[in-house]
Amino acid sequence: MINEKKTRRIYNELGLQLRNKHPKRRVKAKLREDRQEAVGPNDVWAMDFVHDQLATGRKIRVLTVIDTFSCYVPALDPRFSYRGEDVVRTRESRPTTPSLRPSTDGSGRSA
Repeated sequence: MINEKKTRRIYNELGLQLRNKHPKRRVKAKLREDRQEAVGPNDVWAMDFVHDQLATGRKIRVLTVIDTFSCYVPALDPRFSYRGEDVVRTRESRPTTPSLRPSTDGSGRSA
């Protein structure tokens, strides 16, 4: 067994590169048992962020809210920066119904 310092020295002498970090293991989202299927419009909504970068290099985030049954999008709010209160303000400015159960775990469809 060769120690790490010697391995790095040999790789450097040969002009090779050695990875610094091990790749992170990606964990798939687990299905939650308490999740219920939408049986009608305004039953379950999903919220998610979409990220993009403009041609100028500036990053933009879009908050999307979608009705998982009818695929209606009541909120599509683009901003350059989001804070928690911005999300709450966007969420509260949209009409809601008493049977609304928002789903924010990424399980909903994206627009």
